[in-house]
Amino acid sequence: MLGKKRWMIAMAVFLVGGFLAGSVQAQTKLIPKIDNFILFPDQSGSMYMKHAKLGKVKMALAKEVMFKMNDEIPELGYKGALDLFAPWQKIADPAVYKRNVFGEAIAKIKDDQDIFGRLTPMGPGISSLDTVLSGLSGKTGVIIVSDGAANQGPDPVAAAQAIHSKYPQVCFHVISFAEEPRGAEILKKISGIGGCGVHAEATTLLADQAALKQFVKDVFYTTAVE
Repeated sequence: MLGKKRWMIAMAVFLVGGFLAGSVQAQTKLIPKIDNFILFPDQSGSMYMKHAKLGKVKMALAKEVMFKMNDEIPELGYKGALDLFAPWQKIADPAVYKRNVFGEAIAKIKDDQDIFGRLTPMGPGISSLDTVLSGLSGKTGVIIVSDGAANQGPDPVAAAQAIHSKYPQVCFHVISFAEEPRGAEILKKISGIGGCGVHAEATTLLADQAALKQFVKDVFYTTAVE
């Protein structure tokens, strides 16, 4: 009789464990927040200068954080594009996001470029997003990777506001390499447009994997119980 009771208890524990495991599995379902995203790094001269605190070229650090971010983005069917600004350059046209393909696109960004004479027309760069956004539908996240050192052309904040006014489902997210107060202020204002942007410091994302994971989640997906 005692053996039978033990068997019944063991079965109950097994069934409860299975139920709990099923519940945990159900909670891991990922739901995309966006239909499209545009990764939008700054390739101006200042991004090819060394970061004062980190001691590496900012673009090398930008590629490092973009590769790390790419490793965390789940493949949920949204379209992804990669374009540079200052000057504008297409690297990857919008296509259904595949991690390995997108990693190859990030690798195409040049590690070295001239510094002198490469100004930062950030406003015109943001305005050029219209050429990509006009072919997309639904919610789009634009992820700007920049130090905010705009020094040529129209106000970048006004340009971002104009894009949002034309495409209300666009959210501007920022990975900031800003080292000067003005650049930091520009990037903060851009990420605040529409009340849906996520702002992160590049130094934090590079040093803290949990913060990087949270940034990706905040931009790309949420979780839900089935």
